[in-house]
Amino acid sequence: MILTEEILYSGVGVIPDIENLDEVLSWQPKKEWVKEHDYIKGWKYLPIQHKEFLMDRLFGKYQIDIKQSYETKTGCVVIATVSIVGVSHDGIGAVEFNHSLNASMGFPMAKTFAISDSLDHFGVIFGRNLNRKDIAPKKVVETSEEETKLIEMASESEINQRIAMFLVACFLQLGISYGRLRMKTEIAVHSRRVGVRVPDLVIFSEELEAAMQGATRSLVLMDMPPPLLVVEIVSPNQESRDYRYKRSEYAARGIMEYWIVDPIAQKLTILQWVEGFYDELVFTGDTAIASPLLGELDLTAGKLWQS
Repeated sequence: MILTEEILYSGVGVIPDIENLDEVLSWQPKKEWVKEHDYIKGWKYLPIQHKEFLMDRLFGKYQIDIKQSYETKTGCVVIATVSIVGVSHDGIGAVEFNHSLNASMGFPMAKTFAISDSLDHFGVIFGRNLNRKDIAPKKVVETSEEETKLIEMASESEINQRIAMFLVACFLQLGISYGRLRMKTEIAVHSRRVGVRVPDLVIFSEELEAAMQGATRSLVLMDMPPPLLVVEIVSPNQESRDYRYKRSEYAARGIMEYWIVDPIAQKLTILQWVEGFYDELVFTGDTAIASPLLGELDLTAGKLWQS
């Protein structure tokens, strides 16, 4: 049958033999169902009960699996997978504990957030694009003890993209296989601020490459081997995020090398993991870059800005 919005929202139970399912999944969510976050001005979401209604109507049977749940020093994180026949999507949810929210309440909330995040990946109708702005910078929610706030993320500049692609070419020339290089892979981290980080560039170990085989989402879970190396390219007004927060988060994950490429300050900082902490090497100008992990490269910091 050709499904219409009137039919979709006027009944209960699974709708059989939907001929225009791809089109339906690209519909915008029902306007009356969309809510605005109580504490984050302008942040819209589709409550999970409506997402579950849509799953019941469009797919009928689906399976929810909790792949991982763990407690951090300040909260908890849950990673869930929602599956239908032939398709599955992972989602992640995180909750910070406080004087009125403990683990017994936090884990069910994080589970709900993770399932909701999984469902977003099935289509626009589940609210995937509610906060998307094609021109304005992408936004990310971060949590502190005092408040929940929305932080503007600088959009990717042309130079940042060129630097990332230049480094991909350099790493390939070093003999690192294409299968071990990733751009914008998510990495689960222990943090009071976020559940995952998304570096500009990642080098997998052979063990991690094997562990990621068959994954439905490019997400390095906590029980997987850590990446060998991550690269973050600093954007304007985001210096503290790359130099402070991610430094401690990546060190806690045991990532052997963390590169901070700073086109604003025109320097490359290479952090080498040593017994749980990072030792720092800084390269500027025409100084040849020497990586503890990769060795001396036929590359200088100055060449990065010319890329």
